[in-house]
Amino acid sequence: MTALELGIVTDDAARLVAFYTEGFGFTVERTLAYPQGTVYRMRRDAALCKIFQPAGGARPRPPTEPWHRDSSRTQAWRCSTEVAGNAV
Repeated sequence: MTALELGIVTDDAARLVAFYTEGFGFTVERTLAYPQGTVYRMRRDAALCKIFQPAGGARPRPPTEPWHRDSSRTQAWRCSTEVAGNAV
């Protein structure tokens, strides 16, 4: 059996814990409080989800361009040869 282990950093742990428990059926196994922040350890069957809320709040991610912005024929060729089993 393949198990899933997931870790998420958030500014709103209470909301995210509610989402995973109510929406996906996870149960909170334990809550661990540290000076650096709080970890909520949740489980559903073989899946483990840890949600971390830093004490000072999570840093916002810088905006990024969409993954497809810099596509090129070279990249498309490379992907098509990797799919065909001829990795470059």
